[in-house]
Amino acid sequence: MPTFFTIDKLDGEYTWKDFEFCDLALDYAVDIHDIPEESIVNVDVLVDEMKVEITLHDDTAMVNEDWYHALLQYSS
Repeated sequence: MPTFFTIDKLDGEYTWKDFEFCDLALDYAVDIHDIPEESIVNVDVLVDEMKVEITLHDDTAMVNEDWYHALLQYSS
């Protein structure tokens, strides 16, 4: 069960410049990818590399969630 995801194309209204000035990493994961905050271990935005890395708790209950299935395309 993957718990680490790398996103290299931003979805929604976010741009890479948004992350240069504000710490919006958690907001991006929650707002755009619908990940419950309690499922998130860490969100890193690497602006220079143009990627977002999301690490989730290892919780088998989330495999039944739609948001988790949508994230699988980004699994590393």
